Order: sequence, then C-alpha cells, then structure tokens
Amino acid sequence: MDPRRRGAIAHAAGALALAGKLVLLAAALAAIETAVAKLRLFRVPELLAGSFALAVLSVASVVLLK
Repeated sequence: MDPRRRGAIAHAAGALALAGKLVLLAAALAAIETAVAKLRLFRVPELLAGSFALAVLSVASVVLLK
C-alpha cells in the first residue's frame, strides 16, 4: 500500500475517533446538565418558603415598629 494512502486512512480514522469522542462528551454533558437542572427545580419550593418567611418577618417588623 502506498504510504500516502496509508497516511490518509490514518488521518480519516483519527478524525472519526475524535468526532466520536466529541459526541460522547456532548451526550455526557447534556445528561449532567439535565440532572443538575432537575435538582435545582426540586429546591424551588424550599427557596419559596424561605422567601415567604422573610417577607412575613419584614411586614411584621414594619407593622410593629411604627
């Protein structure tokens, strides 16, 4: 086999391997980002409850200190 042809095949195989790795990394990143977003979504009620409690304390302090 011609050395130039062998080099071209090696470059093509390397490019395919790189593309495959990028696809796998992109899929892993998408899965991780989705999981993190779901975890944040589950924390929303806790954050809302804390915000509501602080708002009630603020209104109560304004009413009591007048």
